[in-house]
Amino acid sequence: MSWVFSPIAEYAQSTRAIGSLMKLGVVAVWIFMLVKTSQKELVKLPLLGELADRSVAEQR
Repeated sequence: MSWVFSPIAEYAQSTRAIGSLMKLGVVAVWIFMLVKTSQKELVKLPLLGELADRSVAEQR
C-alpha cells in the first residue's frame, strides 16, 4: 500500500499528513468491508464496484 502513497507523501510535510490520512482511510474502508462481508452483506465501492460488475458480465 505504501508504494501508492509514497510518491504523494515525499514532497512536503503537509502532503505527508495527507498521505497518512489517505492510508488511514484505506485501512478504515478495508475493515468496514471485512465486517460487512462477514455479515453476508453485499457492499460495493462507488467506482470500483461498477467496474467489477462490468468485468464479470463481460467474462460470462
